[in-house]
Amino acid sequence: MSNNAVAAYNEGKMPLSKWRKKDILAGLKRQHVSVDFLKAAEKTSLPVLKNKLLEYTEYHHTSLRYNITNFYGVIHIENQEQELMLMQQMAKAQKDYSKKNIEKKAAPKTIKSPTQYYLVKFSHSTMSADGKHKKVISGEGVIDEKWCHLKDGTKRKLNGKHFDIIETIGKMPTGFSLEDFYDGNYQYDSHWEY
Repeated sequence: MSNNAVAAYNEGKMPLSKWRKKDILAGLKRQHVSVDFLKAAEKTSLPVLKNKLLEYTEYHHTSLRYNITNFYGVIHIENQEQELMLMQQMAKAQKDYSKKNIEKKAAPKTIKSPTQYYLVKFSHSTMSADGKHKKVISGEGVIDEKWCHLKDGTKRKLNGKHFDIIETIGKMPTGFSLEDFYDGNYQYDSHWEY
């Protein structure tokens, strides 16, 4: 941060992303606004407060790359008429903001179609730490769109270059769940190739 940016922080100016509700309220208290205005501001959400009570003041260079960052400060309220006008604007903006959030929550969510699972026989190979030996693991697993789920609770990526599907046994029934499939006692056929 530049020295000027540090000085701006000390003056109560900062980037928009750094402002919190308590910072805005503290800036209003320093201006000695009315108690009614403070109560209205306390009931208002942060995005509305940022929109209505902060103003662009200056820009400063920040980070090692000297990015230009805009700094904002709490607007200066000069009289009671301006307070009243801002209170009305905040109330209307808060009502619109709340309405949008309610509509967003009430909007129907898209229903994801159930994943189709297939029971397969697979082969998966991995190299030893020294890179001289290859371990081949084979057995049964359940595949979905991207993964092969093994009975021990692990999974392997289908598009891996060391993973092969040997045989597709069949489609799993409707209502199948991976939790029912996992079994820690299942033993895979594994051997080292030298």
